[in-house]
Amino acid sequence: MLLSRQASNVRWKTDGGSVFADFNNDGYLDLYITGWPNPNPLYLNNGDGTFSEVGVKAGVASIGGLDVAVADYDNDGGIDIYIPHDGSSLLYHNNNDSTFSEVSAKARVNFSGWGAVFFDYDNDGLLDLFVANDALAPDRSVLYHNEGNGTFKDVTKQAGVERIGQGLMSSIGDYDDDGYMDLFLGNLNQLGVLYHNKRDGTFTDVTKDLGVVLQPNEKMVFGDYDNDDNLDIRTFTRLYRNEGRGKFADVTNGSGLGTATAVSMFADFDNDGYLDILDRLGTSLVLYLNNGDGTFRDVTEEARLKRAPTGTFLSFPVGDYDNDGFLDIYTCYASPGGGIAGPNVLYRNNGNNNHWLHLRLVGTKSNRNAIGAKVRLTAGGMTQFREVGTGGHSYSQDTFDVEFGLGQAARADTIEIRWPSGEVSVLNGVPANQKIIVTEGQAGYKVAWRGNNFPVEPRGKLATTLGHVKGTVLYQNYPNPFNPETWIPYQLATDVDVTLVIYNLSGRIVRTMQLGRQPAGFYLNKERAARWDGRNDGGEKVSSGIYFYLLQYGDELSTARKLAVDK
Repeated sequence: MLLSRQASNVRWKTDGGSVFADFNNDGYLDLYITGWPNPNPLYLNNGDGTFSEVGVKAGVASIGGLDVAVADYDNDGGIDIYIPHDGSSLLYHNNNDSTFSEVSAKARVNFSGWGAVFFDYDNDGLLDLFVANDALAPDRSVLYHNEGNGTFKDVTKQAGVERIGQGLMSSIGDYDDDGYMDLFLGNLNQLGVLYHNKRDGTFTDVTKDLGVVLQPNEKMVFGDYDNDDNLDIRTFTRLYRNEGRGKFADVTNGSGLGTATAVSMFADFDNDGYLDILDRLGTSLVLYLNNGDGTFRDVTEEARLKRAPTGTFLSFPVGDYDNDGFLDIYTCYASPGGGIAGPNVLYRNNGNNNHWLHLRLVGTKSNRNAIGAKVRLTAGGMTQFREVGTGGHSYSQDTFDVEFGLGQAARADTIEIRWPSGEVSVLNGVPANQKIIVTEGQAGYKVAWRGNNFPVEPRGKLATTLGHVKGTVLYQNYPNPFNPETWIPYQLATDVDVTLVIYNLSGRIVRTMQLGRQPAGFYLNKERAARWDGRNDGGEKVSSGIYFYLLQYGDELSTARKLAVDK
């Protein structure tokens, strides 16, 4: 796995928080950055490897803010932005028209802060907000309860999280798997605190009971690095394995991990099914790949991560900005001694031959971003566990996409989603190498491609051979455009079960044709090719327009092709 430094147009000289999120719902991750000395930029992803800066036009080009938290706090479908700020924090409401409105005073969340995180601590379907206080002076942090009418209520005291300190950063994770998100608060020059959610609207300090030793200025992040279905903990100095029953074991010695000096995070960069660890050490990032046996290896040099030219890395959000299935890294530099920051750098993950599957969850009873949802995926004999909203780090956060590396498995055998509401969704036999959208309370899923963003082969190019069945090819249909019927030719390299799937432009399946088990050979003429009569699975004629089709043969998928219905 290699990371290539991209000569993109996101080399903004602003030091602070940064985050990947799809702010305009076009299917591509955008980028927002906070800090000094320049106005905060919002980069919209153009879908071609470049970004357009629209901060002023969108109304979010304020100056300052060390951290940034994003989420759809009012469940209206748009990702909102919260910037904890020394003096008065800012809340930008997404108007869902490419603009934002600053509503912190109206929403009653303009408390001075340093770090922030959205989570639904009481599982009422509305995202609440925790703000770590200004680290420059001892004070209490604030827990805001979402009232559901665009405003928040300060419930810090009654929730039991009013401890005085120099709040620096916060993170969330349901470490005991009881269905309620727990809360960690890191403090400047003081020990951090892990609050256990008591499921009654209150929290209790369990830091000393877990076997986790925290240092001043330290942050913890959560992730299941050993695939045992429990959230483990990485701090700056240690790795703790979750033993279950609310206990952790220090497994740092022999793990191959070094000591980080600041932020850390979990993510699967090589898509092998095991969470890797990205640390900051001084002026450098350090990437540890998970060996799958409880140990890690340093691949920083091999991955071509560069030492910061000036200052240090302050935030480094991770996300698949180019929708190729591999996680990329954006690095935001802190300015040395108050000087000029940056320039920031975008690293593209060049990937490997491993398969992948990304999920975007849409809550209905639960909060729309599904923060707190638990996803268990089994593929190729391996079961992985993710929890939406965990895994991020100080000054940034996870994307809302749930990213799984599948190794050489060509499909997910089973996916189980436990929503914060308690509802359970189960999917079976989901093909690899796609992003899907799963909506709470609805059966199945839809493919989350933007418009016609399938891996379609250009006209005139020979069909690409995919997967392990060498020589299996899906050809262009004829006639094309067609009315009322068309034939779809293909060839098979071996005896295999064959299914033809037809999608509309939004990625929804309109027709599934089970062709059965077929012997190796050519299926090219009208007597042998697959015939589509232009009807959906309900027997209704589809409307005119562009559609896509692909061939599933055994556990493999062909490249999709485009056809046109002309009526």
